[in-house]
Amino acid sequence: METGKGARELRLARIREFLPLFHFLFSLFVVLVLLSGCASPGEPIARRPPTPAAITDLAAQQSGNNVVLTFTLPRETIDQRPLKELPAIDIWRSFAPPNPVAPAAARVSPSLLITIPSAMVSNYTEQGRVRYVSALQPDDLTQYPNEIANYTVRTRVSEKKPSTDSNVAALQVYPAPDPIDDLKTQVVRSGVTLAWTSPQRTPVGSAPPIVMFRIYRTEIAKSSTGDNQSEPRAPVPLPPSGPAKLKQPFAKIAETASPTYQDTQTEFGTTYTYSVRSVVQYSGQDLESSDSNLASITPRDIRTR
Repeated sequence: METGKGARELRLARIREFLPLFHFLFSLFVVLVLLSGCASPGEPIARRPPTPAAITDLAAQQSGNNVVLTFTLPRETIDQRPLKELPAIDIWRSFAPPNPVAPAAARVSPSLLITIPSAMVSNYTEQGRVRYVSALQPDDLTQYPNEIANYTVRTRVSEKKPSTDSNVAALQVYPAPDPIDDLKTQVVRSGVTLAWTSPQRTPVGSAPPIVMFRIYRTEIAKSSTGDNQSEPRAPVPLPPSGPAKLKQPFAKIAETASPTYQDTQTEFGTTYTYSVRSVVQYSGQDLESSDSNLASITPRDIRTR
């Protein structure tokens, strides 16, 4: 009996001796299982650069010898996940004959006009939309006569993951008259008189006949104390060049066939700023020039002094 009891105690002693090693091996196994679980198959996908969804509302409009592009930036990726940063923007343009069955050899491959880095995108954003003004060069107006300018936009967070092309914004472009550069104003008894010289040239030659001039105005009204207020009265903004830089709304107040105009709707003590645009016609469609020089004036009643 004593011999059997001693053997059991010896076995128990040996088991106790190996318990720490058993605990260590078990703990190591648990750690390895947990680490292997962290490397799930979905993790590498989440780390891939996102691909922005395509832009679908690109619009283009000629204003003077510029094309104004507007569109909304994507907010999601192609798999409908939120974009966590502003993407860079690539703007492309090509020219093609208006005939849709023209041979491919007659078409011009799209060329990259500009890349707007993500850090600069906010500089081109107005009221939630991107607005970019693309200047037309003389070669654009002479090398592709009677052809259609096609604009597309892509965005990207990574060089290797650009979005697909946006919708195509297509328009035919024409040479607009040079901007008026000698607009002058003068206070007269009945209001303010404007005068200027009719433009004779475009960037590529003689200007077509001017069918009319459009007069635009913004105003800063005097306050009750006689000082000028900072809020303009006119409700309509005037895109996309000179007056837009004032960050004040302009409104079209008149059209005239002659290079003079008298504004009789003025008040003493109010500051008025004017801009004039020439209008020509191509294929029955009006095309405005860019803004003239800006002319400001403040009528005052000198009879009371």
